[in-house]
Amino acid sequence: MLRAVIDQMPAGVIVVEAPSGKLVFGNEQVNHILRHPYLPADEAQELFGQIGFHPDGRPYRPEEWPIATGDRIVNEEIAFIRADGTIGYLAVSSAPITCSGGVARYGVIVISDITERKQIEEALKEAERKYRELVRYAPAAIYEVDFRNRRFTSINDAMCQILGYSREELLAMNPFDILDEEGRARFQTRISHWLNGEEPDRNVEYKIRTKDGRIIDVVLDVTFTADENGKPLGATVVAHDITEQKRLEAIRQQAYGQIERNMEQFAILADHVRHPLQVIMARADLMEDEETSTSIRKQVKRINALVKQLDRGWVESRSIREFLRRNDLA
Repeated sequence: MLRAVIDQMPAGVIVVEAPSGKLVFGNEQVNHILRHPYLPADEAQELFGQIGFHPDGRPYRPEEWPIATGDRIVNEEIAFIRADGTIGYLAVSSAPITCSGGVARYGVIVISDITERKQIEEALKEAERKYRELVRYAPAAIYEVDFRNRRFTSINDAMCQILGYSREELLAMNPFDILDEEGRARFQTRISHWLNGEEPDRNVEYKIRTKDGRIIDVVLDVTFTADENGKPLGATVVAHDITEQKRLEAIRQQAYGQIERNMEQFAILADHVRHPLQVIMARADLMEDEETSTSIRKQVKRINALVKQLDRGWVESRSIREFLRRNDLA
């Protein structure tokens, strides 16, 4: 009855003699897990010593196998080579069975196949490693802040490059010290709104002071974290330096303003010049001195040509303005 129960167990169960280690019994799960034939005449140390490995890759010597030590072992992880050559992982537990007087007569080994779990763990470790590398070498500054301790908890390389501080310097700083007064006030307002149940915008602009004293403009994409009571714990932030973008925007607005002023001046100047020219031309036509009249008309025509150039400049400026508007540049 007991053997039938053991045969149905999902874990591999092996019973060995003590102290010889000779295999007495093994259920069907042993063959299934190891993909290795179960031979009652084999010794457990010999069987597992040929296929078991320490985490660092060293093969298990027969005397190192859990049951050989005589100690109670719980879930010792062992890499092993299956009969088909593939590598798997075992969780091995063992315990001695003693008779009266405390002498060990038998030992029981229980093995569970944890290969799938180990593969998942390794995949998670690899994904975490790739994520850390992605964060570290990302072109945008990425960092995490602990609000309770007022400290950065993680910082990538771009953050150090943008601010000019080393990672060690930033980790020792209060994150709010790099904000200007307006930025600190804005941050407190955003936290207050959050505590009142209002979801703050994820993207917000701040002015940041670098190590060399420069003030730069950044836009932050902020994801807040909270405890089970909804109180702020910290935030994960992706920051982009938009200082150059803001500078170009200011230049663009300045240029657009100059275009508008030029257009206005062209229109005013053309109107102010065109009317007097008409008067002068009419007076020249009434003059009896033909030579003087001809000279005046000639100069008026030259001035009129200049006015037409102003008109063309106004048209060109208007075209430039419309082009900028169509292309969302103004």
